[in-house]
Amino acid sequence: MSLRIERLSTLLVSKHIRPTLQRRIIAMVLLDISTASSVESIHARANKIDSTLSLSTSYRTLKLFERAGLVARTEAMRGNWFYEPTFRDLIEHNGEDFAVTGHSQLEQRCQDAGVRLSSQRRLLLKLLSEAEDHPDAEELCGRACVLDPNLSISTVYRSLKAFEEARIVQRHDFGDGRNRYEVFADEHHDHLVDSVTGEITEFHDASLEDLKQALAQKLGYRLCYNRLVLYGHRVTSTKAQP
Repeated sequence: MSLRIERLSTLLVSKHIRPTLQRRIIAMVLLDISTASSVESIHARANKIDSTLSLSTSYRTLKLFERAGLVARTEAMRGNWFYEPTFRDLIEHNGEDFAVTGHSQLEQRCQDAGVRLSSQRRLLLKLLSEAEDHPDAEELCGRACVLDPNLSISTVYRSLKAFEEARIVQRHDFGDGRNRYEVFADEHHDHLVDSVTGEITEFHDASLEDLKQALAQKLGYRLCYNRLVLYGHRVTSTKAQP
């Protein structure tokens, strides 16, 4: 597998899109076009690579990419829609590795902490650094197995334990019976959990952080670490609800 295709696969997985062969072909075609192109034009190019690709699959794939923010859609004459990629710089920027900055920093932190990094652990680090949610071990394993089918859930659990002990990742219990993980952020943030949908929102409030420090000092402590999780349900109006 070429480096370009590997980067495309990693990008799709980070957007929770299964990187099937036909989806990767369409993504490669998008990378190669110089101007916004119609669905029919993109499909024609992709169909030359895989003759089994149907026009309806190309339509669905481009809509999927659009929802994930991977393509921009513009309307041309006679109501035709044209698409162009928004991810070219992520794949091809001066030959550097995809998402190299955050990923390489995590690898360096692992090395500094004495955590041995296998290729599978590097893959898990990459997926964790790119995650926009808080995956549990099973979810992380499912995403990683798309790229490495030989990865086992036991390896994921052992790797997460090693990352947690080295303070590379943080484990959360949001009350749903699952341990969820995220990379330690440079800036502290707290979490709000929707008690109905389970949606998790990260937030940071400087005045709240000042209040935490003041409360600790009032009780005779110096605050060295804190974790706050709020639970609530979305209100339907601006008026306070009981």
